[in-house]
Parts: sequence; C-alpha cells; structure tokens
Amino acid sequence: MKIGLLGFGTVGRGVVERIQMTNQQLTNTLSQQINIEAVLIKNHQKHQAEKQTLFVTNDWQVFSQKCDYDVVFEAIGGLEPAYEYTRFFLEKGIPVVSANKKLVAEKGSELEEIAESRNIFYSYEAAVAGGIPIINLLEGSLSTTPISKITGILNGTTNYILTEVKEKGVTVEEALSQAQLLGYAESDPKDDIEGYDAWYKIRILAKLCFGSWLNPNKVERKGLNDVQQWHIELGQKLGLTLKLVAEAAYLGDGEAKAEVAPAFISNDHPFTYVNGVTNAILIEGPTIGQLCLQGPGAGKEATANSMVEDLLFQSNYEGKRSKSSGVQSEVANSFNHYFIFVANEDLQEGILEVEKDDNQICAQYSHPEGEVYVVKGQDITSPFPVIKIIGDWDPAQVKVETESAILFSL
Repeated sequence: MKIGLLGFGTVGRGVVERIQMTNQQLTNTLSQQINIEAVLIKNHQKHQAEKQTLFVTNDWQVFSQKCDYDVVFEAIGGLEPAYEYTRFFLEKGIPVVSANKKLVAEKGSELEEIAESRNIFYSYEAAVAGGIPIINLLEGSLSTTPISKITGILNGTTNYILTEVKEKGVTVEEALSQAQLLGYAESDPKDDIEGYDAWYKIRILAKLCFGSWLNPNKVERKGLNDVQQWHIELGQKLGLTLKLVAEAAYLGDGEAKAEVAPAFISNDHPFTYVNGVTNAILIEGPTIGQLCLQGPGAGKEATANSMVEDLLFQSNYEGKRSKSSGVQSEVANSFNHYFIFVANEDLQEGILEVEKDDNQICAQYSHPEGEVYVVKGQDITSPFPVIKIIGDWDPAQVKVETESAILFSL
C-alpha cells in the first residue's frame, strides 16, 4: 500500500512514527506491505538538518506525481491548501484520511460527494476529540442507533484553562499563559477561546448523528470572551463547574440544532470530573440511554493513532461507510436553569431586562461584583452574560455557605 503524507508537523510526524512502530501489525491486518512513498512539507530548510529515510519535498507537483498513491493522509490543517490538495486526490479516485476539523466542517459535504461518486472514502476520525474513536463508533457500531442528543467537551485548551481556574484559583488570563507555555494553546488562541475549534467539531458530530450538514449560520458559537472571574467564583460557590460545552440535539421532522457555549455543570454530571486537556463525549438515545466516552483530545500520539486506525476501519468497510440516516429520535422539550449575570454598574437596567421577557425567575444570588438571576426556560437570551446549567441542579436545594452569595426567594 502506497501512502502519501501531506504535512510533516506534529501530527504528520506522529503518523510516520505510528506506521513505522506497528508496520508488521499493519501489514498483517491489511495483507499488504504499507510504505510511505512521499511527504509534502512547507519549509524544506526546516528539515534539511534532519536525517530522513523518507522522500520529502516541498514541491506540490513533485509530490502529486511521485506515484499512484493508494491513500493520502492529510495533516496540514486549515482550509488552504488542504482543500485544493484533498479535492485533487479524491477526484483522482484516491482515498484521503484527514485530521483537519476546519476543512471537514467547512467543505465536508462537497468532499464527501466527490468521494462517494468515485466509490472511495474521505474519512476524518482524527478531526474530532483526538484519541476518542467517536466518528467510527457512530458510523460503525452505532450506525443505525437512534440518537437524540450528543454533548461534548471538545476543546482541550479551554478545559485545561477552566480546570486551572477551579483548582488553583488563578485567573483565566494566567491559565491561558500557562497553557501557551506548555504548548496546549497557540500564541494566537482565538480558535480555542472564541469557541471556533469546538464549533467545527460539533458540526461534524451533528452531521454524523442526524444525517445532514447543518447550516453554519444557525449553529450558535460563544467562547469564553464574556466570562468573568466572578461568574466562575459564584458558580463554584453554588456547587457548579464551568466548562465550554458543545451540544447538538434532534428536534424532529429532519431538524436539528447545535451550539457551543460555556455551561455550568452540576456535580451529578460526568463532565464535572473531566479535567485538564481531556475531552469527553456523551451520546443519548432511547435504545442506549447514555454512553460517555473520555480520552485525550489532542496530541501527536493520540491523533496519529486515530488516523492510522481510521485507515484500517475504512479498509475493512472497503470504502463504503455506514450512514446514520432517518432513524433519529426526538429530544424531549426540556427546560433548563440559566444564570443571567448583571454587574453592579448595570443593576438598574439589568433587573428591568430580566423581568421584561417574562422569565421565570427562580432565585437571585449576590456577589461583591454583581448579581446573578436564576431563570428557567428554553434558549434564554439577554444582552447580559447568560450561562446554561447542565445536569440535575435545583436552586431550592442549594445551601450557600459564604456571605458573598446569598439566596433570595423571589
């Protein structure tokens, strides 16, 4: 089997190491020798000092014409040139294994159509949740299982930041700086902090669960931008843990919705104890109840392992992927508690805003920097920061142990 590799960064190197380390097992499983024929890199000078036994080039024409590849691994990231290269190989009838969540989310519909028309596969197990085998679980073992909702902690960077804030009492900014030092966050952390990374991933999961790609303009995205330190502190005093959560739910009649937003998690929910850079995914449906998966969300070894296993999964299916189609079940029209945070300087306007929408106000808590109003409903919106509560949490049963958070009956 002739392999082409697009990209030789962290993930690309991981793929090479994984193939070399388990070459004999791969050969036995695939019943043929697996060889990496060429690697396309961006900066040739960067790799000149390294001793390479691989054929490495930064010339696209040379790479694309090196041989008739049996499969290409795409580990570039971003839209271009990954889209151009992926489309080129798919149109030639060469399967592509990708780890590129942005490309899959933005161009997946088109690229899947090309692959299907050539009777080959375009697969992307490594694009979501790193080492958790969620994509092929949905397409394989759960391919006809009705799913009502899928929820996930899909971004390891923000989960690390929020874990540090909770456990060490540092600020979000201090935790972000530490994440950058450890290599968990880029120098420009926009995709993580503003929720784009999880936004791409939940769109992919929603498609797999409910059978069609959602309109990205209808998938809400909120990051950590509006979260203030006192919001987190008050939530913790009320027994809640803040996470950046991605969620997609089936509404019936072929309709689904998805969003990414900060959420407070109650202590009875499994996400409460998902810490650091770990990812977790909760699948819900009438025949399975709840399935929770947890594991590394990124990293060289985990992502490369998913890419190689993806090839094996697709090879066993001979390029014909099992589809999730038309067997979803409607999610219950459930109501949630929401926090609406109003800073001290906005209190007069804030209470008028909270009351004018006929919100069912369940409780009010005080903090030296502001007030939080607890309301119950569906899809609560406000010009002030709103954070949903996930799990079994009842303000009537909350015992506030500090003077900075006081319950008022309303």
